[in-house]
Amino acid sequence: MTAHQMRWRYGQVPVPRSAWRPPGAFSRFGATLLVSMSVLFVEAVLAVMALVMVVLTRKGPDGAGSAPDGSVDDGGVGTLGLLVPFFLALVGSVFGIVLLFILSVAVVLPLVVLSTRLGRQAPDHVAWLWAPIVAAAVVGGTVVSGGLLAGMGTGMMSWAWLGGTVALTVPLLAVRQVALRPVPIAAGRAFGHVVLWGLVAVVALAAGGGALAAGGLRG
Repeated sequence: MTAHQMRWRYGQVPVPRSAWRPPGAFSRFGATLLVSMSVLFVEAVLAVMALVMVVLTRKGPDGAGSAPDGSVDDGGVGTLGLLVPFFLALVGSVFGIVLLFILSVAVVLPLVVLSTRLGRQAPDHVAWLWAPIVAAAVVGGTVVSGGLLAGMGTGMMSWAWLGGTVALTVPLLAVRQVALRPVPIAAGRAFGHVVLWGLVAVVALAAGGGALAAGGLRG
């Protein structure tokens, strides 16, 4: 108990609630949790956009989707058009928020703590590299075990490992930057940064997909 709190105990001076916990502890945790959930949500939206662009760029001469063997298959495009709004509504619903919360608390935040402790002895300019290293190890073990059970090929497992590593590294680095700030950042400000960069990523992906689709149509 500090001297200030002892004076409060004897009725000399009131002590606010914030004096009983480390300064910025709650705001730091809230900001890291909000950043993790926001980044995961942005990644889910980008994944849906990428899937839509992949399907739409594989269109046959009459506008229908083309199968790998060259046959025309318009069922995939129609099914995707029905599933995308459902998926976005699911992610934005209470179930989606709970799922993002569980992933953040059970996966992202513990891995941030682990990567930070592993890089504690490293110089500041290379300590962040432990985040992608930890992500690669965790995703690699998950993909290998799941791929062997599902009978996936080596090529598919390699792409899954690469994509999963990138998808996990981004929230790890974002949360790490917020958690290691000398002065805690407000949760609203951290959320604003994620929204800004998320919009930039969405616009960049839409522009890139539009350019690829236009090139495919010209070709």
